[in-house]
Amino acid sequence: MVKKIAFIVLLLAAISCGTWGYLYLSNLKRPTTNPLSILPDNCYMLLETKNLHQLSEKINQGNLMWEELLKADAIKQFNKTLQKADSLISNSTNSSQFGVQSVYVALYQDKKTELLAAFNLADISTNDLFISFLTKNFSAKKTSNNLYECKQTDYTFYTYVNAGLVVFSGNPDFLQDAIKNNKTSLAQNKIFTETYQTENEESDVNVFIHLPNFYDKGWTNFFASSIKNKNVYGATKEAWLSVDVAITPSELNTQGFLSNDSSIVYNALKNQPIVNFKDAFNFLPYNTIQLQALSISKYVQFIANNYVDNPEKRKQDLQSYADKLNADAQTEIEKFIGDFAVLFSAKCTDTEQDYGLIQITEEKIATDFLKTITDSTFETSDSVRIYLDATQNLFSNLCGHFFTKKFKYVTSFNNTMLFSDEVSAISDFKKSVSDKNNLQANEHVVNFIDKNLSIESAFLFYADIFKCKQEIIAGLSNNMVKLLSQSPEMFDKYESVALTMEKLKNNLFFKACVNFSPKNKLYQNTLWETLLDTDLYSNPTPVKNHLTSETELVCFDKTNNLYLLSNTGKILWRKNIGEQILGEIHQVDYFGNGKLQLLFNTENHLFIIDRNGNNVSGFPSKLGNAAVGGLTLFDYEKNKNYRLWLPLKNNTTVCYAINGKQLVDFVPIKNTGHVTRLVLQQKDYFILIDTLGNINVTNRKGETRVKINTKITEGNQPIFIEEGKNTENTNVCYINAVAKKLCKISLTDKLQEVNFPEETNITSVFIDTLQNAASPLLICTTDNGIDVFDFFGKKLYERVLDKKMQTPVKSLLYKEKHLYAALENGTNNLFLADVTENKITDTEIKLTKLPDNCVLISNEKPYLIGFYGNKVFCIKQ
Repeated sequence: MVKKIAFIVLLLAAISCGTWGYLYLSNLKRPTTNPLSILPDNCYMLLETKNLHQLSEKINQGNLMWEELLKADAIKQFNKTLQKADSLISNSTNSSQFGVQSVYVALYQDKKTELLAAFNLADISTNDLFISFLTKNFSAKKTSNNLYECKQTDYTFYTYVNAGLVVFSGNPDFLQDAIKNNKTSLAQNKIFTETYQTENEESDVNVFIHLPNFYDKGWTNFFASSIKNKNVYGATKEAWLSVDVAITPSELNTQGFLSNDSSIVYNALKNQPIVNFKDAFNFLPYNTIQLQALSISKYVQFIANNYVDNPEKRKQDLQSYADKLNADAQTEIEKFIGDFAVLFSAKCTDTEQDYGLIQITEEKIATDFLKTITDSTFETSDSVRIYLDATQNLFSNLCGHFFTKKFKYVTSFNNTMLFSDEVSAISDFKKSVSDKNNLQANEHVVNFIDKNLSIESAFLFYADIFKCKQEIIAGLSNNMVKLLSQSPEMFDKYESVALTMEKLKNNLFFKACVNFSPKNKLYQNTLWETLLDTDLYSNPTPVKNHLTSETELVCFDKTNNLYLLSNTGKILWRKNIGEQILGEIHQVDYFGNGKLQLLFNTENHLFIIDRNGNNVSGFPSKLGNAAVGGLTLFDYEKNKNYRLWLPLKNNTTVCYAINGKQLVDFVPIKNTGHVTRLVLQQKDYFILIDTLGNINVTNRKGETRVKINTKITEGNQPIFIEEGKNTENTNVCYINAVAKKLCKISLTDKLQEVNFPEETNITSVFIDTLQNAASPLLICTTDNGIDVFDFFGKKLYERVLDKKMQTPVKSLLYKEKHLYAALENGTNNLFLADVTENKITDTEIKLTKLPDNCVLISNEKPYLIGFYGNKVFCIKQ
């Protein structure tokens, strides 16, 4: 079915990035026909996206789940079409002339799957322009009134264009019937329009599932017929299920409303208040593989709703208990029943077992009940009292047949009734579950649910996808199994799935999440981890992919291998360059055509490498003299006439052109320090500061601009250039840690000193400009922790840490907070200090060096990028 949808994506994506501001101009003459008034309402599913181009970017840029799905041929072909569309978008002048509003895709099933896609152009006046666009890019030919045939190499589609309305299909007859017979459209379907109002407009995709059409016609496209049960999923009357989908790099989140119908789910939960299932987690094993937890706190209503179609059946189900009790069984059950019931699978030893658990409020009453209604009782060798339920219906009857699982044995344990089919499983359960060893102590499960859903709900489902792999596969259709089998490790890499439901007004609101986590990961809070050949020298460098505008990463290891990684951690290529890279890796547009290359130097060579890992012609270029450090790149006039300032072993800095030739008119500067460029009163000032404390200020040709005799303290000092309007107000700032002074040397060679009252020994210091470059902070690490001063010497914070840290520390943005990152002495574990709130966040991730913030994926929060030995980490916020 993916192939059937793929034909439409090329055109839709090609026009979806029209100028959005154009949509809102007051003089637009908008189309009068809504796409929903054309699409017939007998579809089994409708999909809507309000920005198709943004959706395509989300799944193609840094999405780990999509990258894994691309191993399937049909998905790969779909993606190829999408990427071709992106290319059209960036080159087409026509596509920017008309804006596209919401795109709707409706799926129908008769003898085969049919598809209709529709949207409005922003303005009727662009109708002819759009037809010209079709003719130019898709060889469109008019076949009848307003209908065009568009032939491509591997598919043909048909387009109806009239008065700003555009409709597509692969079947011309089906398309024409939809246009002519629009009396039963989605817009006229009252139940659909009510459901449509509940959608979240911020979602990436909105899905509407039509019941019972989906069960009758679309079910087997996705799921096995063996798990089809209308009593569970919905009655025969018409209903619509609304699903809002949000996509992130490693998670798929959905939410929406279940239909107000007579399904078992709706009946069971419609009057049940939420409960805190953390209470249930205290009774479940640490290694719970999957669970379904149900609120039964309003038990009388719960039972009445479950038996609403046949109240007498409840009496029949409990009659054998009533006979033995010589009392009303329902009344007796109400005396001890608690707030929740749980059906779950767990490994208490090496064997996975199924269990049922029901909370009870009066253990003695519940125990007396069991003694009376069960068939026999016995005690195990480890003193566990077991009751035999020969009919195996007790758990199901107590749950009002919401759960239909049969169990043979039951025991009363810690204010619960515990059910199982194996006596040994009950004994193992009692041995393994304790106050400190239970599911609540499993941070992986609890954090996943807390982060994405709410553990307080009326129903909670959770499963470990890898461990439930066979059960999940058994529930999929043959076509879906065949599709997913092309990615053999698919289920190894999906980690967890969870679903919650609760009543909201008159409907059931649900939220669900599935997360993706490659199996070779060491840490839960990393997005991905990539193993390289050997240890790295420094943190990966973010670079731009000029083809897709994605961020990628360049790494360099100690055996001189250069790597390019995708933003999903995939190694795109590796290249051995034979020497160690000095300094930073830069990007340049060497040919001036918008394509970017990597630029860097080693001790003896200058390299320019294209994005495929190939040397640009003429490179590597031999340096005239050996370099002692990395080059500093300048593009003075932003015209790609690059200049490369390079420190040499002969204690001078020289200048190279981008072609690898040294500039003869540049005066070598007797300083090999880092170069900073300022523009003051329309003049260039290049400031070089070496480890001996010398300060040189020159112009573009290396000639002295101003002479500074004052030196800074020798060594690798953190330097901050305080830029003013002129040389008098522009200062080179550094910290004299021994004298505990902030020193400022102006470009007119005047020294100012600011004392700061630090009482303890300073182990390191840096000048923090992350929050406000105009008002930097002085960050001092001491034997006790971290002290923060302003530029006037006033102490703002003094934080004593219970951890001994390596120096220096680094400022980072993490979870929208300004924090200081440090590595713990002895362990190299990364921790983050919030000096404002005096809090420490332990990540438990070992790193060789402090990580960097990196906006790795568009429209996502920055990630932390770092490494430990030969493994690169992308750390989630």
